[in-house]
Amino acid sequence: MTASFALRPLTHREIPFEDPSVDALPAPERAEVAQMWRGRCETELRVAASFAVIAREVMEVGGLPEVIGLLSRAVADETRHAELCRRLASRYSAADVAWPPAEPLFVPPHEGADDRLRTTLHVIGMCCINETMGSAFLETSLDQAVAPLAKCALRDILTDEIDHARVGWTHVASADRATRQALAGWVPRLLAASYRMYQSQNVPSLVGGVPEHGLPSIADTEACARGAIRDLVLPGFEQLGVDVRACRAWLQSITPAEERVALTSER
Repeated sequence: MTASFALRPLTHREIPFEDPSVDALPAPERAEVAQMWRGRCETELRVAASFAVIAREVMEVGGLPEVIGLLSRAVADETRHAELCRRLASRYSAADVAWPPAEPLFVPPHEGADDRLRTTLHVIGMCCINETMGSAFLETSLDQAVAPLAKCALRDILTDEIDHARVGWTHVASADRATRQALAGWVPRLLAASYRMYQSQNVPSLVGGVPEHGLPSIADTEACARGAIRDLVLPGFEQLGVDVRACRAWLQSITPAEERVALTSER
């Protein structure tokens, strides 16, 4: 069935909320998936607030009009994602899940950076890193999912997240050479902060996850995060002239031995 959110459709696809595989899921797994969607609802809402701040900052430093437009649209995208996640949490919980309460938004101060560099760091952290890694994680989740409801929701969110990642790379490409050179000292810290989220916030209590309903295992979650950094994020920065040698050293330090061959072969 279709659903609406305010004056816009919740998605552009038919949403199979009556998916019988949800009812057939054993109680522990069903509770785990419900908690996953509840957590994603809260995360998507925080991301919406972050995009609102970043859009204003990019506007204030004279960013590209197309970047400002896409960042502004991302606020609405993420708010819509939050509602979609809330409804999936409700379906798996078999009870209405409340809209998350308002929480203060933490904006990294990045002390020592001027306004232009600080804005670029905020864009990088949210788009080039978080949204790129998030897109890879959603793609992994979608590839493993079997349940029609989970597949529909994951596919819808993934479509927007890819665009949100691209806007970050567009902004960095428009930065002057001095700004891009300055990024080498900041990016490792931003990567480490994002990776920690995949070791805490996105980790299921069931070690094996519930992959058929869009929740990868702990091992797959962390491997996906490392792979996204290695195969997407670092090459993206390299193409824009950002020195990532310190990033590769950090990544190798937290990469299991069986994955280091791929990382070392690219150096």
